[in-house]
Amino acid sequence: MNTTGIAVIVYILWMVALLTVFLFVRVSALVKREVRTNNFRADGSDVSKFAERLARTHANCYESAPMVLGILLLALATDQIHVTNGLALYVVAARILQGLVHMLSTNAHMVRLRFVLFIAQIVIITLWSIQFLKIFMSNTF
Repeated sequence: MNTTGIAVIVYILWMVALLTVFLFVRVSALVKREVRTNNFRADGSDVSKFAERLARTHANCYESAPMVLGILLLALATDQIHVTNGLALYVVAARILQGLVHMLSTNAHMVRLRFVLFIAQIVIITLWSIQFLKIFMSNTF
């Protein structure tokens, strides 16, 4: 099974899901006449604390996309999915869990949990990057 390809799709679907939830939050605010159509703030702070955390969660996803999707797509493009297949779904799961925790709460315990989930992603991506560097420097495909 190509878990690397599945991880790419799941990551993209997570971002789409976040946008969809944000759409519903904003439409709801419009229907309730809490915000005018042309007055939405990009950070969601004009709608609710949840909308603000949701916007930040989505921003975290596209900020991390070059690292997460970049290395997964590199594995697919170079036919080196053996490097990423084992942990690909774990990286995406950590990203999704980090986002869910962020949307639920900003208390100190939750922030620490988010940090641990973020560090897990960084460690895995760093290990993959080192593996790719070794492969590319040895020119053995």
